[in-house]
Amino acid sequence: MRTMPPAAQTIWCVILVLLCLRLPALADPAPLQPMPKHLTQDKLDIQWQSDWEKLREVNGKAWSAGPLKKVKSRGHRNYLKRLWYARMMEQALERDPKLVHDVDFIRHLSDDLVWCNQRDRANQYSRMMIESSPGRPDIAAKGLNSILVQTPWFDPNRADQGIAWLEYAADRLLALRRVGYLTDAQSEIAMALRAMAIVQINRADYPEAARLLAEADARSEASKTSREALARLYTNAGLREQALAVYQSLSQKRFAYRDQKSALSLYGESAINPQFTVQPHHALSWQTLRQATDDDVVRRADAIYEMDPTGHALVRLDSRRHASLWSTADSHIQQQPAEATARLAQQTENDAAKAIAKAQRQNNATALMHAFRRYPWSAATHEAMLAYGEQALRDGRLGHAMRAMQDVLDHRP
Repeated sequence: MRTMPPAAQTIWCVILVLLCLRLPALADPAPLQPMPKHLTQDKLDIQWQSDWEKLREVNGKAWSAGPLKKVKSRGHRNYLKRLWYARMMEQALERDPKLVHDVDFIRHLSDDLVWCNQRDRANQYSRMMIESSPGRPDIAAKGLNSILVQTPWFDPNRADQGIAWLEYAADRLLALRRVGYLTDAQSEIAMALRAMAIVQINRADYPEAARLLAEADARSEASKTSREALARLYTNAGLREQALAVYQSLSQKRFAYRDQKSALSLYGESAINPQFTVQPHHALSWQTLRQATDDDVVRRADAIYEMDPTGHALVRLDSRRHASLWSTADSHIQQQPAEATARLAQQTENDAAKAIAKAQRQNNATALMHAFRRYPWSAATHEAMLAYGEQALRDGRLGHAMRAMQDVLDHRP
C-alpha cells in the first residue's frame, strides 16, 4: 500500500483545512454587487404569492397581459420578462433568505440572469447557495456545475471575472472527486478538467493545460461546441497535432467543410489529407507495454516516458476516442505491482536527479514538470515536487499545490 510522505501529509492537511474553512483563494471572484441601475429603472408591480413558483406564474401572466403587451418586438418582450423575473426573484430572496437553499429557485433565478447577459450575477447566486449549505456536497456539485455552464467554461470572456469563476468552480468539483463524491465517469469532471485547462492556459502553463485536456478527452466525449472550443484551445497553446486530431474527428460528422478547412489551416494550404497524430510506433509501443511481462514492463515503461514526456503523442482508444500516450501508459503502470514501480524508480534515480538539478538551476516550473513526466517514479522527482507544492501553497496557489501532492501520491512505489 502506498503511503504519503510526512511532508506531503503536512501540506495536504493544511490544504484540507483551508478548503473546509472555505477561505477564498486569491483568484476568487469579487462578492455580489447591486444590480446595475440601468436594469432597475422600470417600476415593477409585483403580486406577492405564497410560494415562488406561483409568484412567477401569476406575475408572468399579468405582465404579458399588461405592460409587455405594448412592446412590439418579441425579442425585447422576452428580455424584459426575464429581467423582471430576475428582479422579482431577488426581492423574493430578500424577503425569505431560506430560499437560498432551494436549488430550483436558484436555478430559475440564474437562468433569468443569464438570459439578460448577467452571467457574473447568476454565478454569484450559485456561489451563495453553495456557501450557505455547508456539508451538502449534492448542492455544491449542482451549483458548481451551473457556474461552469453559465460562465461558460469554453468562452469565459462572456462573464465578468470569467477566469476566476472557472477556477472557483473547477477546483471545487475536482476536490469533490478527490474525496470520492464525484467519479471520473460523471460529466462534471470532464467539464471541470477542461475549465481548469483554460485557467492554466491563461497562466501560460501550457504543459499542465495539455495534461488536463488529455485527461478530459479520456474521460468523456464532448459536444460539438465543446470540441470546437477544445480545438481552438489546443491551437492557441501551440498543440497543433492535438488540434488537428479534434478537427478531423469533427470533419467526419456535420459541418465537414468548415472543420476540414480549420484542420488544413494548421498545416498550410499545401497539406493534403492530414492524418491523426497517432503514429504507428506510438500505438506499437502502447500495445507492447500492455502485453509486457513483469520482467519487461519496467524497460517498456521507461521507453514510453522517454518517448512522450510532453504528452503530445496520441494513441487510439477506440473508433471514436484518442488519448495521450503518456497518460494512458502512466495509468497502466500505476496498476502494476509495487515491485515493478520500485524497480523503475531505482533504475531511473540517477538520471532523474540530474534532470531535477538542471530544472532547479533554471528555476523554471515548466522544466520541473518536464522532469517529473520523464521520471515520475523517482525519489528525487518526488522531493522536488513536494518542495514545489509547499511553495505553491505559501503563494496561495492551492490548485497547483494539490496537483503536485496528488502527482506524488499517484507515483509512490
